[in-house]
Formats: sequence, structure tokens, C-alpha cells
Amino acid sequence: MSNGANWEFDRVKGEKKAEENKWIDRLSTLDTSVLGLLDEAEISDDEIEDRLDEVLESSLWARTLRKRTKRAQAALKIGLAGRARVVFSTTTAAQRKAYFLAGVGLSTGRFLDANSERLLTLLINANASIIAGADAEAIGAVAGFAESVFTVRPFVPNPLPENWRDVLVTWLRGDALGAAVNTDNPNVLRFVEDGLKYRLAWAMEAVRVHGMVGGSDNGYEELDELDWRFAVASVETGTLSVAAAVLMKAGFGSRHAAVKAVADGNGYFEDLRGLVRWVTSNRVMELGQYPAWPTPETHELWTAFVGDVGQGQAGSWRNSEARVGVEWFGAGVARAGLPVRLSPADGSCKVSSASFDTLGEADISLPASLQGVLRTTVSDDGAALEVSYIGPE
Repeated sequence: MSNGANWEFDRVKGEKKAEENKWIDRLSTLDTSVLGLLDEAEISDDEIEDRLDEVLESSLWARTLRKRTKRAQAALKIGLAGRARVVFSTTTAAQRKAYFLAGVGLSTGRFLDANSERLLTLLINANASIIAGADAEAIGAVAGFAESVFTVRPFVPNPLPENWRDVLVTWLRGDALGAAVNTDNPNVLRFVEDGLKYRLAWAMEAVRVHGMVGGSDNGYEELDELDWRFAVASVETGTLSVAAAVLMKAGFGSRHAAVKAVADGNGYFEDLRGLVRWVTSNRVMELGQYPAWPTPETHELWTAFVGDVGQGQAGSWRNSEARVGVEWFGAGVARAGLPVRLSPADGSCKVSSASFDTLGEADISLPASLQGVLRTTVSDDGAALEVSYIGPE
């Protein structure tokens, strides 16, 4: 069993391709188990069996094994040690670490070794194109990446429809899948879930981790400083809009409505903090008052999402102070040190007294659902407002 050739699948007459796939998948699972148990350290052939016994002592494997016959116990132990010898005799410590962190076995790890530079280039180009808003280039890079990884397990989708490239383009553009689904192939939606959102995203992460760990000579330096988020997020959410992808990753469940919301609300953000600022902006809060926005079917979903985002802001607070310009609506309406109220009103910010008498208009934009504590007083010279805010940024 220590000979690597013995681990190849020899299909007998009448045996289906599905059986070979099962063998490959189970062998990959065995490889990742071996890599996890023995890590990337160098171990000689003579030490492997003893090391496995040591790390597996009192494990579920050991307890289950004791219920088998002596012959079965010996065969399983020999098989496990034999596969471990194959893995350790054909890889370096760096490769084993890269394979394990990428979540792949020996066969797929070798594929990553051989194709790392090309796949990393496609992945980096896809991210850069998404950031630059170059949709055609981004789609081309993702499609090229998918065409390569869809040939090796465990990244082969099940099913893989003949029109998968058309489905991928439709998905990434954020368009409705109706045209692609209304074909003779009923498996398109399954392909989106299994092939794109799961396997293609997994392959991207595997290539990224493999390249960063250094499982092969990939030709790139400082890979850990690159921003890798956008290609994976686009594949998982079905849009090349960074803001819409962030919105969906944060929990908003409608792809079409997310794309429309960020378009209507001029949403340009790349992270959760930017999302919170955008959701609580005056423009988006005003749009949210319309019962058919972002779409009639998703208005309640949007309202619930905004409420959840608001609750999630209470984690990190800060103290901010600013001097704000003001236009008084009359001479002598305010005196130095007078506490005043600020309240958003029709795209402006109204200044009023403690008794709600309107005094003027401030040169500041406040979200309609401001959290925290806002204190405002008239400046000593009466020409501005001194504003102090304690709350979420």
C-alpha cells in the first residue's frame, strides 16, 4: 500500500464514472486528515505509523477500530500509514502546509502547484477589474479561472450544464437568470448554488491560500498585502457591484433589490462601516420611506434589514467635536453658549431652541436615525455652532 500507483482508481467493466469520483473525493478527505494529523513537519517512513498511533490515541477512530476484527484493524492501519507515506514522500513541508490550509488533498494540491502562477494572475486581474469597474475584463478573468478549476475535483460542479459560461456571465452581471434557466437544462439553479457560490468560491480561496503560504514558486511577492475580497464576493452574491455584494454579505437577501438600492442611493462603499454610514444617510433613509422601495416585493425585507443594521452599530463609540457654520433667520436670535437643537429637515439641518422655536439652518448633514448623544451650543462669537457627538462613528 506504500506504492503510490496502488492508490489509482482502476475502473472495472460496468463501473460508472460516479464511483471513480467517490474514490477521488474520499481519497482527498483521507489526505486532508493525514495532513491535519501529522502537520507539515518532516517525518521519516519509520516514524509515521508510531506518530499516527500517538495522535489518534483515545480518538473516535481508535474507539471505532477496536470494534472491528483484528484483520480489519490491521488492514485499516496499514492503509492509513501507507497513504501518509505517499503524501510525505512526494511533498515538501511547505507544500503540505499549503494543501492543508487550502483544504485539498494530494492530487488537487499538485494541480495547484502546477497552475498556481496562472490562476493567481487571473484572480488578481479579476479583483483589480472589479475595483476599476471594468466588468468585461472581470468576467473574462473569472471565466478563465473557472474553466481551469472546473476540470479538477473537488471543484468540478455537479451538475455542469453545457451553457455554464452563459450562466456565469448572467450571474456576475446581476441579471435575472430566467433566460438561462428557461432552457432544456433544469440544473442551472443547482449549478449556481453548487458550482458558483460553493465550488468556484472555494477554488478561489484555495488558490489564494496556496499562493500566500508558498506551496509553489508563484512568482508573486507580498501576496498578503493584496485585497482579494471582491472576486469571491461577486461569485457568491451574483453581482460585480462591490457595494451590492457588501450589502448582501451583510444579510440583505435580494440580489436584484440590492443592486437597485445601491444604484438609487449612490452607494459607494467596500466594507461594513461604509455600509452603515450609507444605510443611515439622509438619502437612503428618505428612499426607505417609499413603500415600493427598493422594490414592492422587498420593502419589508429592507425595513427589517435596516433595523438590524441600526442595532449592530452600538458596538464601537467615539467622541467627536466640530465647529459648524450656521445661518441665523434673524438678528439677535441666539446668544453665546446657548444650547440649541439640530434636526434633519428636507435635505437641510434645522437649528431650534429648547422650546422648538426655529432659529436658523446649520451647515451640517445628519442622518435621520442618528444614534448616540449630540450636544450643540452657540459659539462664543455667535457666528457658528460648537457640536459634540458621542456615539457610533
